Amino acid sequence: MPLLLKHFVESYARRYNTVPCQFTDEALAQLTAYDWPGNVRELKNTAERLVVRRHSLVTPADLPQEVLSARPAVAVVETPVESGRIGTRDELLARLLEGRECFWSVVYDPFMSRDLTRDDIRALVRAGLERTSGSYSALLHLFNMESEDYKRFLNFLTKHQCHMPFQNFRMQL
Repeated sequence: MPLLLKHFVESYARRYNTVPCQFTDEALAQLTAYDWPGNVRELKNTAERLVVRRHSLVTPADLPQEVLSARPAVAVVETPVESGRIGTRDELLARLLEGRECFWSVVYDPFMSRDLTRDDIRALVRAGLERTSGSYSALLHLFNMESEDYKRFLNFLTKHQCHMPFQNFRMQL
């Protein structure tokens, strides 16, 4: 795995005209311990993501969430959300509910860079719909988005199979 990782990192560094990133021992151990269920394609995508983000030295905090959460036997130091780590679903929901950050920065950007999964988004939407009794327009405000983002938000959820039927949440009244 380390040889393939090195190959992919160097290849993408050439493609994106940047310096190949180096890995701390902990990050390399975490990557080596990961099972890579997506096989070589997943490793290749991870290498590209790290190169594109222009990390000169990759630490465990820079690794995708699925790599970090896959092996609890490997010690990974938890870092606060503010230091750049994405955080758990509950932390993400708390950040949205505090009202200082919007869905597009807290959820959309990490999802598009593959740091969050569809299941993560579905859990956040589910929690939001429970709080708004199934109202997507109220969910917009709960997640700190403008009213004009309604169609964009619904299109995003539909496109990525994260849209949930509101009726399930209205029956809970």
